[in-house]
Amino acid sequence: MKTIVCKDTDSFKYLNSIKNGIVIYPADTIYGIGASIFNTYANKKIFKIKRRDLSNPLIVLCSLDFILKSAYVDEEALNLLNLGATLILKNKINLPFYVSKDGKTAYRLAFGPYIKKIVERFALTSTSVNISKKQPINNSKELIKYYFGIVDVIITGKTKNTASTIVDFENKVILREGDRAETIKNFLGGL
Repeated sequence: MKTIVCKDTDSFKYLNSIKNGIVIYPADTIYGIGASIFNTYANKKIFKIKRRDLSNPLIVLCSLDFILKSAYVDEEALNLLNLGATLILKNKINLPFYVSKDGKTAYRLAFGPYIKKIVERFALTSTSVNISKKQPINNSKELIKYYFGIVDVIITGKTKNTASTIVDFENKVILREGDRAETIKNFLGGL
């Protein structure tokens, strides 16, 4: 397999390869690995690459429109999404098993300008770039070294090197503290 390596500023040129394959990309928090949400073959392959249990669904990195069509949201959920939280929300529609568990999915808005442009076309699955239970790789040179020839596209760019904060919205509980955790905690405390 030939892997396309590009900067985030050039990534939209490779939209077709991204949609049809596995991509490593800089979310605003850390590098993620994913595929178009409805590409079953590519998403199953991500679980194999990561040695991840299929019962542990992937996050969906997407546009606000996708979330509004797919999940039940209210004003508080929208505020948390805009703060950068990954929210586990109840689905309105059936989504693939690899992003859904018990009728719920973890959704996250894309904030980086280039990845945001991609997910306005199609939602991506998202998980950290690592073998499950190991430390995520967040360095573009290492990503290229380990994943060239394994994934279809590697997009390089800047990240914060901190994973997102994950919130179980129904129970108003933080499941993983990460980026903007204090702000998110303060918001949840006010609910």
